Amino acid sequence: MVAAPSGTAYVAAYRTLLGDFAPYGFRTDDYGRTWTRLTTGANGIPADHPVRVIVEDPGRAGLLYAGTEFGFFVSLDDGGHWESFQRNLPVTPVTDVLVHRKDLVLSTMGRSFWIMDDLSPLHQLGAAVAEGPAYLFEPRDALRLRYAAGFGPRDSSAASYPRPGTYFDYLLNGEPAEVQLEVLSEDGRLLRSFSSEARGERDRLPAQPGMRGFALERVGTPRLPKTVGHHRFRWDFALAGPWSPDPDRSGRSGPWVAPGSYQVRLTVGEWSSTRRFRVEIDPRVAADGLTAADLERQTATAVAVRDLVSEGRAVLDRAETVTTELTALVKSAPNAARRSARERAAALVGTLTEDRAVRYPTPGLVDQIEYLYRLTLSADQRLGRDVAERLEELRGKLTEARARLEAIERERR
Repeated sequence: MVAAPSGTAYVAAYRTLLGDFAPYGFRTDDYGRTWTRLTTGANGIPADHPVRVIVEDPGRAGLLYAGTEFGFFVSLDDGGHWESFQRNLPVTPVTDVLVHRKDLVLSTMGRSFWIMDDLSPLHQLGAAVAEGPAYLFEPRDALRLRYAAGFGPRDSSAASYPRPGTYFDYLLNGEPAEVQLEVLSEDGRLLRSFSSEARGERDRLPAQPGMRGFALERVGTPRLPKTVGHHRFRWDFALAGPWSPDPDRSGRSGPWVAPGSYQVRLTVGEWSSTRRFRVEIDPRVAADGLTAADLERQTATAVAVRDLVSEGRAVLDRAETVTTELTALVKSAPNAARRSARERAAALVGTLTEDRAVRYPTPGLVDQIEYLYRLTLSADQRLGRDVAERLEELRGKLTEARARLEAIERERR
């Protein structure tokens, strides 16, 4: 925290009921003996915008926020100059300002409360930001929280909450060919990678409707913005998810990293910058007796199950391909050996996955592995011995299924 100099105070006054719409904002540095007007009407805040509140950010001296009758403004030089900081805030009177844990909380007249999340970039603005092709702001430490960011159907008029994760801010001073952002462990191991050339996320109809009614499925890989200016990118604490034959689903829904120290690296051409940050345990979880070591073990187990999901899906994908190829061979040049191989390949597919044409199908081996995977991701928890035992049981069954597939493939040669 950066405290203002002793004797400094800020005052805002408005005289709209007297027909005076001029902006009145003042600062004293000598306990009120003398005052300097900060809002002249010609230094950023218009002459017809009455000022309702001026607040200094406790995290950076000279960073001021002003709420006016017609919007919100910010100053980086202690009121010498002001700029509109409206973002997506509607034009409305801003009646009070509070900086809470580096978030900006605004009280408005007619628009309820408004929160601008994470002011870290404003705290770090300086001459270095404009140097070089890009700038990576130091991220603030993040709480590893699980919560729903929205409730019920999407409604543009409903409250909007930031989704769980940590946010990386970067500035591009020119548009490059590609931007890469990598999340690294404390010792430099690559954990997750994102690019401006990724496919991007989108919503689509699910392959199989859920039991709870209609819902769109989020697919694809997040794409980094690469246009000139400031960008904010969210990392959801997740490692890469399991492989899928559907490229839009591959790599999604990965295990969360455990609490600890991490790094983020931004690369633009030959230029790169690395920052450190921490992911902190949810204090509610810690109060229930769960430790960072418990979450590390959960992550390790989830990674092992994730890899088994990838292996199972690959075996299933190959078994379905072999079945299709053998079906075509039986039609074009039938014989007993091919029919037998085709029947065994189809039976293997039936063992690996559920029959989706059946209303309440029996889960196949891959479905059972995926179910175990979902259990390891569903909540912060101390996993029991039964999870490890079930993992080894499913791994053994998948080994047997792979051997059956390899035997069928050998007979085809």
